[in-house]
Amino acid sequence: MSDVIQFECTGCGMPYRVAANYAGREFACKQCQSKLSVPQPNTEPIRIEAEVEMTSGTQVMRRTTPSGRTVAVNPNQVFARSRETSGRLAAVKPPPKKKSSAGLVIAIVAVLLIVGGAGAAFALGVFDSKPGGADSPVAANNAADNNKPPEVLSPRERILKQIDTPGLSAAELLALYEEGEKASMGGVDMATIGKRVVEALVKNDSGFSDAELMAFAEKQIALNARLEAESVYSLVIQRNRGKDQPSAESVLAREKLGQSKVDFDSALERLESVLATGVVPDLEPVRDEVITLARTSDHGWVPAATQQRFSEIAASIEAAEAEVAQIRSTDPFRFKVVEVERVFKAQAASKTGSWITIAREPYVLLVQLHADETEEAAMIRMQKPISALEQFPEFFNTIFVKPMGLKRTVPTNVPDSERDGEPMVIKLFRDQSRWAVHLREQGLGHIDASKAAIVTERDTGHASLVYRVERDHLIQMVRAMIDMSFFNHHPNPPTTQEEQDNFRPYVSPFLNDILHMVMAISNLNTTGNVMTWSFFITDRATITNLGEWRKQFTKRDERVVSFGGPAATAKQVVHARTRDELAAAMKANLESYDGWIDADLMFYTERRNLETYCHFYQRGLAQFLFNWGPDGKPRYRDQFVEFLKLEYAGELTGDTYAAEFERVFGIKNGDWSALEADFASFQSGR
Repeated sequence: MSDVIQFECTGCGMPYRVAANYAGREFACKQCQSKLSVPQPNTEPIRIEAEVEMTSGTQVMRRTTPSGRTVAVNPNQVFARSRETSGRLAAVKPPPKKKSSAGLVIAIVAVLLIVGGAGAAFALGVFDSKPGGADSPVAANNAADNNKPPEVLSPRERILKQIDTPGLSAAELLALYEEGEKASMGGVDMATIGKRVVEALVKNDSGFSDAELMAFAEKQIALNARLEAESVYSLVIQRNRGKDQPSAESVLAREKLGQSKVDFDSALERLESVLATGVVPDLEPVRDEVITLARTSDHGWVPAATQQRFSEIAASIEAAEAEVAQIRSTDPFRFKVVEVERVFKAQAASKTGSWITIAREPYVLLVQLHADETEEAAMIRMQKPISALEQFPEFFNTIFVKPMGLKRTVPTNVPDSERDGEPMVIKLFRDQSRWAVHLREQGLGHIDASKAAIVTERDTGHASLVYRVERDHLIQMVRAMIDMSFFNHHPNPPTTQEEQDNFRPYVSPFLNDILHMVMAISNLNTTGNVMTWSFFITDRATITNLGEWRKQFTKRDERVVSFGGPAATAKQVVHARTRDELAAAMKANLESYDGWIDADLMFYTERRNLETYCHFYQRGLAQFLFNWGPDGKPRYRDQFVEFLKLEYAGELTGDTYAAEFERVFGIKNGDWSALEADFASFQSGR
C-alpha cells in the first residue's frame, strides 16, 4: 500500500507500520528505546520470514530483517500483521485459541500415520540394515548437509552485521561507514552506521582531527541525521574549549549550531563609559544584564535567542552614546554638574539629610531638604533663588567681566583653559548644625556657624550658608552668589587659610566694606509666573535717610531727625582708610553744625550710631556712582567700573587708591565740588 510504510526497529527488530505522512519523523522504540526515524515510502517493505533452527534440541524461531540480519522471533508475537493505532506502531499478538474437538481428530490421524509408516518400512526392508550405515538415507542426508557451501553475505549484510559487534572503536566503525559508502548503501542504512560511529566518538574521539569530524558531520546532515551531526559539532567545540586559539573548525561548528560570538567586554566598556558621564539615567539594569549574559555564555558564544537580546542591548547602548554626544555638543555643562554631585556625595554633608541639585550655568545649587519636604516642594521654595541664578550671569558678565577683562582664577586645581567651564557651587543648609558639620569637614571649623552669614571656600571657590525661609535668607543667597562670582575672578585669591581669614578683595576701604552687600540690594518684580531681577539698585531707605539727615537741624519728640548738613562728604568717604577714620570725620561734621547740644552729640556720636551712618554713606556713594544720572542714564558708572578694573589689575595701593579715584573720576586739583553737588542731588532724590 502506497499510503503505508512498514519497517522495523534496528535495535531489537520490533516491526512498525505507519501512514506515509509520518515519513522522516523520529521517535524512540517502544521496546528497546532505540532512536528511530520513519523511512521514506520507497523503502523496502518489511519481510518476515520465520524459520526454525534446531539448536541442541531446542527450536528457535528466527527471521531475516530487511537489512540482512537474522534475529530471534518471539513465538508469542505475530509479526506478519500489525495494526495502526493513531499513527503509533504496535506488535499484534495472535488471537486466543478456541476450544474444539480438532485435537482428538489430529491425535487419531497421527496414530494411523505412525502405524502405516512402520508397515511400509518393514515392507521395503528398511530395518534390515544396521542403524547408521553408510547406505542409510539418514547418513546420506547428513553427508549432503556437511558438504553444503557456507552462506555468502552481501556487502550490505556483512556491514550491518559487523556494526553490532561489541567493542568496536570509532575508527573501526568509521571504516565500516566508508565501506558502506563504497557499497552504495541506502540512506537509512548509512544513518544507522553513522549513529554507531557517533556513539563511539562520544566515548573516545581521539585519533581524529577537527576537520575529519566536521566532514563526517556534514555527511550526517546530508542523511538528514541532524542530531548525530550536532553531537559531532559539540565534540569539536568541547575539544577546543579553553584554548587560546580555537580551531577554525570549532568556530564553524558553533556557527552550525546557530551560535554567535558576542563581544561582552566591549559592550561593558561602552556602558561604563556612558554611566561615568552620569547624564543618561537608568542604564545600571542594562549593565547588570550584560554581566549576567557574559557569565552564562560559553567564552562569549551564545545561542540565537541570547544573540537577539544582545542586539537589542547593543542598540540601547548606541542610543545612549548618541545621547551623550548630543548633550556634549549642546549642553556640556551637564557633565560638570554630574562631577559636582559625585564629589559632594563623597562628603559627610551629603549624608546629613536629603539633597537636590539645581543647575543654572555657571551655578549649581545644592539644596538640603527640610524635614518631610518633597523635592517638588523644595523646587517651589527655591523659585526665587533659581530665577536669580538664571539672570545674574548676564548682568555680571555685561557690567563687570567683559569691560574689566576678568578671568577665572578659581578653582586653583584646574588648568587656566578649563576654569571658565567649571561650575560655581552654592550649598544651602537647612540649619546651622548641619552647616557646621560641613565647615569642619572643609577645614573651616574655626568659623562659628551661628554667627557667620556666608562662607566662601578657598580652593574651590564654592559658597555655603543656611537657607531656611525666603524672608530671612533670600538676600543672603544673592549676596553669596555675588561674593562667589567676584572671588572666582579675583586676580590674587588666597592660597592659605591664614590668607583666607584676612582676605580683603579690595584695597579701597569703602568698596571692601560694602560693595558686594550693595550689589545684593536688588529688586524682584513678579508678573504672573515671570520673575525679573534688578541687581545693584538704589534702595529707597538709603535716599530717605541721607536726604533727611542733610536738612536743617531738626528735633522731633526729643529725637534728632536732621543733622543740619551731611554727616559725611563723598571725598571723606573715599579718602577714609578705615571706618574709624570716617566715623571721626562724621563726628567733627556734626559738631560743626548749629543746633546741637552736648547731650545730643554725645548720644548720636556713640560708636554704634556712627557705624550706622558710615554704612549708609558708603552704601549711598556706591549706589550714586553706579546708578545716578539727571537724565536717568548713569553718569559715573563707566568710571566706577574703570576704578574696579584698577583694583582687579592690582594697580591700587593704600597710598594711591584715593589719587587714582580722583584721576578716574576727573577730579582735578582736589576740586570735588562737581561730584559733591551731584551726590547732594542724589541724596535729595533728584
